[in-house]
Amino acid sequence: MSLLDELREEQLGAFTKGAGTVAVAAGSKSVTGSATAFSSSLHEGREIEILHRRYRVSEVVSATELTLDRPYADDDAGGVEYSFGARLVGDPWEVRIPTHLVMLQDDATLPDLSR
Repeated sequence: MSLLDELREEQLGAFTKGAGTVAVAAGSKSVTGSATAFSSSLHEGREIEILHRRYRVSEVVSATELTLDRPYADDDAGGVEYSFGARLVGDPWEVRIPTHLVMLQDDATLPDLSR
């Protein structure tokens, strides 16, 4: 792997502001960009954050259009900024840590554990 490719892969983990703006309709998987430069080698499989909600890019159709992994959940949005995050590999998984440290009480007040 070239040094440039290594540096590029290292930066894919942090959310970075994308160029231009995007528009998306409620219930649609299609995102249309204005002054964007979407690239399948850089953006497919990565997280994208639009108005504080994260999705996964399932396909880059063109430099100005991409497809989300699921329908957009908020109201129609146009001319909004977006950010790209990490490249996701595989399906998400959940870790459960077994514990018996459960405290039940009748009211909603928290106990004072500083004593």
